[in-house]
Amino acid sequence: RVHGRADINAFFKNRSEDDSFRYLKKGQIVVPLFDENGELVNLQIIYNTGNKAFLKHGRVSGCYHLVGEVPDQTEVLAFAEGYATAASIHAATGWPVAVTFHCGNIPPVVRLFRSRFPDLKFVIAADDDSATKNAGELKAREAANECGAAVALPVFSGVA
Repeated sequence: RVHGRADINAFFKNRSEDDSFRYLKKGQIVVPLFDENGELVNLQIIYNTGNKAFLKHGRVSGCYHLVGEVPDQTEVLAFAEGYATAASIHAATGWPVAVTFHCGNIPPVVRLFRSRFPDLKFVIAADDDSATKNAGELKAREAANECGAAVALPVFSGVA
């Protein structure tokens, strides 16, 4: 399903008055989040500083954004935590890429797409969180083991 301006307008029309609407400014990116039924349920705002925020009280868990489409001839569906990574993978490969928005959301989103596309090859592009506890890789491997997917890890050379 392709979502357009009418869907966005309806989304805001149905929001409660006490919800936090963030005024959009030039240079910000808005990424819609969809639930398991394909309904628009939240927005992620990416500020020109790189900071990110979701609308207050909006759903994130189990929700995704798809960069590209899943046509009949698609053999591979990829997953990435962030929109920029997903857009880069899509641009480089032509594969559709589901944005999961954070590492804890990788397993439920991969499960959702596995139920819809049991025969596709899945590739999960894990974030490099090696400076912390590497939760991105751990969650990617968890989802890969459960749903039969490959995990792709970034390799940085010559970086201090």
